[in-house]
Amino acid sequence: MNLSENSYDIPAVDHRSAKVLQGLYKIDETDLSLIKRSGSLMLPQVEEIVGNWYSWLETQPEYEQFFSDQRILNHVRQKQHNYWQEFMTGD
Repeated sequence: MNLSENSYDIPAVDHRSAKVLQGLYKIDETDLSLIKRSGSLMLPQVEEIVGNWYSWLETQPEYEQFFSDQRILNHVRQKQHNYWQEFMTGD
C-alpha cells in the first residue's frame, strides 16, 4: 500500500488549496479569527496537550504496533506539534 493512501483508495493528504477547502467547509474570516484567538490561549499548552495525548495513547493495545521505534514517535510528535501550531495561528 502506498503510504499516502489509506485502504479505501482515498488520498490521506488533501492537496487542495486552503481557499478551496475554506469554501468547501464554509469557513469564513470570522471562523479564522476565532481560531487565531483561541490559539493565543492554547499554543502555550500545546506541548502539554500533546504529551497528555501520548500518555493516554501508550495505554492502548495498538501503541507498540505504531510507535515501537522512538525515532518514529519523536517524528510524529513533532509533526503533531507543528500541525497544531500552524492551525492555531492560521498559517
